[in-house]
Amino acid sequence: MKHQKYLPGILIGILMFVIGYAVSTFTRTDNDLTEVSPDMYRPVFENELVRALEFTLRPGETESMHTHSSPAFIYYLKDADYVHTTENGTAHNVSVKAGEAVWRKRITHEVTNTGSNDIVCIVVEIKQAREH
Repeated sequence: MKHQKYLPGILIGILMFVIGYAVSTFTRTDNDLTEVSPDMYRPVFENELVRALEFTLRPGETESMHTHSSPAFIYYLKDADYVHTTENGTAHNVSVKAGEAVWRKRITHEVTNTGSNDIVCIVVEIKQAREH
């Protein structure tokens, strides 16, 4: 895939960002995504500060309601369309392009792939984060 050649540089940049913001509070997710949804999350990197996972959700699939107790940086490897629903039932249609990146705070949500492509992204969880 053409975006894979940029992945090492992206991860190094993310790590530098995290080191600048890292503090002593450890906030790893309680419901580990690789155990809750092992068919959707594949670990690609981990150290004491961050964990990077490749997330894949096929068209029509829904990732069930779950909690991310750590903030995360998300980098999309493919164009994607999905519905993002929060724990209070608020749903938003989302459309992203390959190469787009977003910051996600701690959240409880579910995702439904409404597009014709797999959703494929790299999710970098911040293990240690300063409260803002």
